[in-house]
Amino acid sequence: MRGGLAMTNLSKYRLPDDDNKEWMVDYMRSMGFQEYMEYEEKVYHALDMLKPGKHYNIEKDVLPYKQDLFIKIGCLYIQRHPEVMFSDDYTKIKKMELSYEQWKLETRRKAICNRQCRKDDIDRVGKAGKS
Repeated sequence: MRGGLAMTNLSKYRLPDDDNKEWMVDYMRSMGFQEYMEYEEKVYHALDMLKPGKHYNIEKDVLPYKQDLFIKIGCLYIQRHPEVMFSDDYTKIKKMELSYEQWKLETRRKAICNRQCRKDDIDRVGKAGKS
C-alpha cells in the first residue's frame, strides 16, 4: 500500500503464456465481430500515435470494463512492436526511446510486418466468420 491506498495490479488481464486466441473469439462473439475489430484498430492506432518516452495510464485512460481487452490487444501489439512495454503491474503502457539503428531496423521490420499483419487479419476474419 502506498499512501494508505491499495495499489492496482492489472497483470491478471495479460495474455496467458499458452495463448490460443480463444479469448479473441469469445470477445468477437460477445461484442460482435465489427465492434471488436473497430476497438482493436482504435487501440493499435492509439499505440502507434504514442510518442517515445510517453505512456498511457490504463487505470485512468481506459474504462474499467475495457481494461481486460485493452491489455490483451496491447500484448498482441507488443509482439510486433518491441519498443512498447507494460509496467510490471500492467497499469501503464509506454513507448521507449529508440536509437537511430533501432529506428532503422524497426522501420524495415514494420514494413514487413504490415504485409504479414494484413494477411493474418484476412485469415483471422475468415476463421471467425466460420464459427
